[in-house]
Amino acid sequence: MVLRSFLNRLGLFSLPRHGRHLAAEVDFRHGCTLLELNERLVESGLSGTQHFKALRAEFLTKWSTRSLQELIPFANDSMTIQLSEMFQHLHDIDAGDSPLPTVLPSAPSKATTAAFSPSIGPSTHTNPLPTLEFRMKALHEDAVKEAETRVRRLLEARHGFALWLGPSQAATGPHATGVYVRGKARPGSVVALFPGAVYNGEMLQIGRDCGHLGDPRVPRVFIPRLDEAILDAHAPIKNIRLNPFAQAHHVRHPPQGVSPNVMHLQVDFVDGEAGAGGGSSLLPFPPHLRDYIPNVWGSDTTTGQGLYGSLEQNIWAKGVALIATREIWNEEVFLDHTLNPFAKSARLIPAWAEDTWLARKELRRLSGRVSRETEEGVLRHFSAEVEEARNFLSKQTLPDGVDEKLISK
Repeated sequence: MVLRSFLNRLGLFSLPRHGRHLAAEVDFRHGCTLLELNERLVESGLSGTQHFKALRAEFLTKWSTRSLQELIPFANDSMTIQLSEMFQHLHDIDAGDSPLPTVLPSAPSKATTAAFSPSIGPSTHTNPLPTLEFRMKALHEDAVKEAETRVRRLLEARHGFALWLGPSQAATGPHATGVYVRGKARPGSVVALFPGAVYNGEMLQIGRDCGHLGDPRVPRVFIPRLDEAILDAHAPIKNIRLNPFAQAHHVRHPPQGVSPNVMHLQVDFVDGEAGAGGGSSLLPFPPHLRDYIPNVWGSDTTTGQGLYGSLEQNIWAKGVALIATREIWNEEVFLDHTLNPFAKSARLIPAWAEDTWLARKELRRLSGRVSRETEEGVLRHFSAEVEEARNFLSKQTLPDGVDEKLISK
């Protein structure tokens, strides 16, 4: 597999056009359309549904014929720029740029009441006053909640939006928590990241690295990537700074009749120092912001993994992001989980959407060729969407004061 990856990068080997490849082309074409749309909106300061539709039609036409070799670098660089800005806000807040309650409550120097003496009875009823441990725990939890709330409010003021957790409007099975955007996120904005451990193709072939992933006693949510890597969204990770944007694993499938407002897209965090010396074509991620990356490797780096990484342009970490497909303003975030072949086993698919998940499973499977009819069907579907966008563009009437050059082909 390493040799195949190496030869493919040199253009000496062509991977078969299987379902995962076709699905990736569709995903990245939509992703690049939205990401470039976001760049144009930020640059020009435009907003509104009419501007969104017209610009989206232009960029959809532009990216509809590009190959993955052109799509992936643009998408990755665009997401790297956005994530660098998002993480920089967190870095500034942690550095004290904005006041935060950084000192937790501490015990007084002299304990003079029963509240600061351990309870000697079998229950708290024998001592009506709270013990020191109980009191300090309650104060600590209150301080942590207050600090997290303040961070989110600061992010909303600085970045334009922040993520909040609450009861979902589309709870599925055991998944009752949902993600809400407070503020406004433009179309093409990176809204959230999936946290967790990542296992690339080399790791998934070694039992000691991935054997535990099959333990049925541990509930898991797997997020697949184009490069055969899998992200275990609920894997415990250590030594990572708190990142309020790493909440994508709480995003639910939309209710029946409601369209999703985000899409998932893989992102690579490139080692800046190694990338500069290794001729990487991807934009490096700022080294001082690495601690906020919510992803780690699922196992220790082996010799094979080191070689695999060198062929992947010195990638420091791999992740999966959620991109806004339209303007999101003070509402819950919804993702189409029927595009994930692992979603049903993770109980992320509501009963009414199971047929859709089954129909898409062949297209999104991780290996094997799809039939010519399936491939042609996918291409027809995307071509129809491009044609629809072109028709919309030809009939669009722009409001006064809008420069026609912004939507010219």
